[in-house]
Amino acid sequence: MRRKPPLAQAMNPAKLNSVGCLLSDKQAGPFRLEIGWIKSSPASKP
Repeated sequence: MRRKPPLAQAMNPAKLNSVGCLLSDKQAGPFRLEIGWIKSSPASKP
C-alpha cells in the first residue's frame, strides 16, 4: 500500500474522479473484482 508523501497537500474530494486498484499476485489469467462500497475518511495524524 502506498502512503501519502509527508509534504503532499490534502486531497480535495470534489476533484476526485477515479480510483485505481493494483493487483500484484503474479498469477496470469482471468480474475474478477467487485467493489460494493467505498468510503473516504480523514487521514490519521502520525
